[in-house]
Amino acid sequence: MRLRALSSHHHDSGKVNVTPLIDVVMCLIVFYLLVGKLALDQRTRIVLPASDVGSTEPTPQLLTITVAPGVSQSLTAIFIGGEEVRASELAARLRTWRERSPAGVVQIRADRSLTYGAVAPVIEACREAGLGSVTLAAERESSRSTGGAR
Repeated sequence: MRLRALSSHHHDSGKVNVTPLIDVVMCLIVFYLLVGKLALDQRTRIVLPASDVGSTEPTPQLLTITVAPGVSQSLTAIFIGGEEVRASELAARLRTWRERSPAGVVQIRADRSLTYGAVAPVIEACREAGLGSVTLAAERESSRSTGGAR
């Protein structure tokens, strides 16, 4: 009687194909990155004030600061490039940015429902950081849709 050696039996069924698992994980990563970006965009959605004057020229070195209404009337949320920043850290972050790009321009985007008192600390932080060019963003008057006669 002849016995077969167990080690000589090679079956492909013992190997695990991880390619489908990697594909699923990559799809989940992309999905969560997209959902996170969309959630961040929704969180910082603001309605700009309207104006029929000003320029729309693109600026090469532009830093955008977004001031949005916070959870209560007395608080505002400040974002630099989508990242939330505390008001106490704003001047230091702006000084660092000014050192890297001295010819850069800061654009402040603030919701039209905010009072000047809510935007004033951001303007003050820009002044403390020594920024020479600060612009306020506004929506073109002609591009807004009018909702009927007033």
